[in-house]
Amino acid sequence: MTTETAPPPLAVRAAVGVWLALAVFGLFNVSFLWLNQDAVREALPPNLTVAGTLGTLTVAAVIFAAGYGLFAWLFRRGVRRSRTGLSVTAFAHLVWVVLPGASLASLISAVLLGVGVVLTWRPSASHWLREQE
Repeated sequence: MTTETAPPPLAVRAAVGVWLALAVFGLFNVSFLWLNQDAVREALPPNLTVAGTLGTLTVAAVIFAAGYGLFAWLFRRGVRRSRTGLSVTAFAHLVWVVLPGASLASLISAVLLGVGVVLTWRPSASHWLREQE
């Protein structure tokens, strides 16, 4: 006998979409920076190298994308603790994008982070996760 679980509510599906969109946006953003190294060079102080800066940004983008991908997948599968993982990753990402200063990319990231957290912690998502145990 198999037990059928309820499909995830719209809030969960939307949250997963936002987390994955944020992961893709971060990877596209760093790819764009690699393609525009001259502009990056002009914006950097003389003591920083373009390759070092872009390398660090690439590593961070990949780590955040992997975290969002993993935790979103677990969230979609009904793992309750994945919400905590998403929230901690989102907080670290918010600090990462806000500390260097304001830019359009950091504003878009901050908005997506806020929407993702709100959707992830919606009451309908909480109720559905409780049913999964």
